[in-house]
Amino acid sequence: MNKLMKRVTLALLLVFIVTGATSAAPKYKWSFAQPWTRPVADKGYQLFCDKVKEYTNGDIEISLHSNGLLGTHDESFHGVRDGSIEIATLSPYVNLVPGGMMNWMPWTVSTFDEARIAYAYPDGILFKVMEVAWDEVGVQMLFSCAQGAYGLGNIQRPLRHPDDLKNLKMRVSSSLASVRCLGNMGSGTGMTMQTIPWAEVYNALSRGVVDGC
Repeated sequence: MNKLMKRVTLALLLVFIVTGATSAAPKYKWSFAQPWTRPVADKGYQLFCDKVKEYTNGDIEISLHSNGLLGTHDESFHGVRDGSIEIATLSPYVNLVPGGMMNWMPWTVSTFDEARIAYAYPDGILFKVMEVAWDEVGVQMLFSCAQGAYGLGNIQRPLRHPDDLKNLKMRVSSSLASVRCLGNMGSGTGMTMQTIPWAEVYNALSRGVVDGC
């Protein structure tokens, strides 16, 4: 080995020794399951992981596993409950969180300021309701994250006023909160509601079983 190679090797060895001696291993190494493919959302989740590591001085290291690498949504939910996964992006589907669909009520807010009143940690009005719902199934909610505005769509007419709901047949989820809210919106218009699984919505629309969802 020539002198240059010896010097490079010695320098690398010194760097390894110094960095190895000064950088402690994290006390906690957690997994963050993201069951869906959502590149934009992943940037936010990765920032969350990075900030946790920064604010804990490296004591907590969270690895984000996106694109369903740790399983489907329901598998991630059960993974969090049994402790095999520490954190996950989860939606409060009623088959998993019976009282949890309160976060899917966009008609409760019309501005970002109102959204903060409703959903902000830790005192948001609906955040508190959601916290109770998640606690009932043994999961701690860290924060609520909007994934875009939810709205009403149909194949009959534009919906610009509650009267436009007249006699429409709307697909609803089995969430009691969502059903009651939509029922109040369409009260007196003759609008009816039917619970149909997501997978059957397209065929239900094409057959006229429902007009919208």
